Amino acid sequence: MEEEKPAAAAGADLLRLQLPRPPAHRREDLLPRRRVGERGQGGARPPGGEPGGAGALRRRAGGVGGGGGCGPDPQPALRRRHRRRRPALRPGGDRGALGALPWRGRGVSLVLRPGGDGGLRPRPAAGPRGGGGGGGGGGLMSTATMIDHAPYLERAFELEVAEGDERLAGVAGEIPPFVRGTCYVNGPARFRRGELRYRHWLDGDGMVAALTFDGDGVRFRNRFVRSRKLTAEEEAGRPLFRTFGTAFPGDRLMRGIGLESPVNVSVFPFGDVLLAFGEQGLPWALDPHTLETLGEHTFGGRLNLISPFSAHPSFDPESGEMVNFGVSFAGRSPSLTLYRVSAAGELLQRRRLPLELPASMHDFGLSRRYAVFYLSPYLLAVEKLLRDGATVMEALHWRPELGSRLLVVRRDDFELQASIPIGRRYCLHHVNSFEEDGRLHVDVVELERPVYGEYQVIPELFTDAPRGRPVRLVIDLERWRLCDRHELPYDAAPDFPAIDPRRAGRPYRHLWLLGISHAGEPGRKFFDQLVHLDWRHPERRDVYQAPAGSYLASEPAFAGDPSAAEGGVVIVKRFDAARVHDDYLLFDARDVASGPIATLPLRRAVPAGFHATFAAGTAGRSTS
Repeated sequence: MEEEKPAAAAGADLLRLQLPRPPAHRREDLLPRRRVGERGQGGARPPGGEPGGAGALRRRAGGVGGGGGCGPDPQPALRRRHRRRRPALRPGGDRGALGALPWRGRGVSLVLRPGGDGGLRPRPAAGPRGGGGGGGGGGLMSTATMIDHAPYLERAFELEVAEGDERLAGVAGEIPPFVRGTCYVNGPARFRRGELRYRHWLDGDGMVAALTFDGDGVRFRNRFVRSRKLTAEEEAGRPLFRTFGTAFPGDRLMRGIGLESPVNVSVFPFGDVLLAFGEQGLPWALDPHTLETLGEHTFGGRLNLISPFSAHPSFDPESGEMVNFGVSFAGRSPSLTLYRVSAAGELLQRRRLPLELPASMHDFGLSRRYAVFYLSPYLLAVEKLLRDGATVMEALHWRPELGSRLLVVRRDDFELQASIPIGRRYCLHHVNSFEEDGRLHVDVVELERPVYGEYQVIPELFTDAPRGRPVRLVIDLERWRLCDRHELPYDAAPDFPAIDPRRAGRPYRHLWLLGISHAGEPGRKFFDQLVHLDWRHPERRDVYQAPAGSYLASEPAFAGDPSAAEGGVVIVKRFDAARVHDDYLLFDARDVASGPIATLPLRRAVPAGFHATFAAGTAGRSTS
């Protein structure tokens, strides 16, 4: 096993951010029911800060285990999309009573404003700090009407969040008796520090929420993850660190070379602790009962704060092993580091593999024998962060002409088995991977382009959300070529996929995702559909539509029925923006279209979360 290099010598390894989407879009005020200018034909900006030189961008033509595919690539090439730069728009907030809800789909006004609300302001995303090579341009506005498909969404980002504990009362419906355990959710929960307003959904400090089902009923608890970033900024009484999408005068990088993680992406019980993950760096350990922060988790001192470690570990349902990865962007030598950790928390194996491109990756797939990475050409220009003071969003560039590949790595020794061309699309999240009949099935949510640019500028989210579909890529294990491709028909900007975790790395049928009903239409949007799909019956669409003005605010978490091989419930949080009210919804996992079988109201609202997991037993090992 390689030794961890000292912090001083490992500088650029901290820049290991596995996230996507091109240029930063400056939107400033959204005001109800008036006409808005339509974007004109602005001139395209040349991509800045991209890695130079043909050598840095060159890709192999064929797989490591054999070139080409099993015939023509079944995915047609996509043209590179030159996207216009959005004008500066500011959310004006809601101007009516809290209970008033505009009619869904009514036109809204968008008004250009040159300034903000005073105080400390993010540095403008322009000039050398502007968005990267995925788009550009700008232009004059002409009259048109843009629709606000997410009325009062700004309220989700303006909450004064308090930590707390409560026993839930007023539960409607019936909670199945097999639902015993805790549903954990992690997500960003504070979008203002002092006078600074964050621009991007990934910027907020992490908060973990726990919904526990026990013999006494249902209990809810939420706590901030007391990371280095949060405690330092609380002590200073002001923002200190640059974030994923927000830079400001005098901001800092951790040790001058990387982001200080807000620890706001995912959460998993592991051993006797709860691990909260951010996009960069090691997880932080929490008490699984109280959610008290215990400290950064170093796996027995074998890893340190410069160890790249993603927010998407995978767990073997039989052995309990954790497998994870991290991407280091060290100058012109980016690398992929893989880790294997025993169920007891011992680091068993670590290996670093070179990457040809500084490509960001957020997730991966794990089968019984292989780890699989969907390598999209979404490239991080490290020098922009270090030299130009850019945010990660400004340093990321979408280069679809370079194509995407699957990297297949053997689990037993972390050797690269194959590198397989698969087209020009983008993957943020994997669904599952498994081997069957001499084929490796790699299931992903495949998008037309990166999505994280749609997470800004708060609260104007998903105004141009990319379409995508759950896709199964089938690899011939003898020839190591792409032999088949299957798509499920749902394409309304799906994300946050979940499966029955008992089937992780094994053949399975069912998956659940969030979707956006107005995908493909202009205007602000948010997740408002819970979708159940079945690989065996791809024509079936089982979709729950949230009421107008309410949004689904966490990844679906599956809680299995021990007495049924495929039975269980799906748990998801819902935010009612009109009433500024939260509840948790429980669905029959096989019939979400019929609506929730139980509704669990909270006495207070908490911000939308990202990833969720259900642990059977109050603090047992994760089952998601």
